[in-house]
Amino acid sequence: MASERIRIAMENIPLEISGRNIFTTISIGIASYPEHGATLQEIMKNADRALYISKKKGRNKSTVFFDQ
Repeated sequence: MASERIRIAMENIPLEISGRNIFTTISIGIASYPEHGATLQEIMKNADRALYISKKKGRNKSTVFFDQ
């Protein structure tokens, strides 16, 4: 999945801040049309819900929205 490749790449790219290398992590929420919403608002809402699922599972994850 592309989101996992992005997440892993970000994890391995150091950011130099004040002469120090800092490594970051990201959490990603994914929703798509029309599977997860018929309007932009529905898709954004469901992507946001998926993002919070990623964070709840321990962060640094990507999650595709699913109806619960």
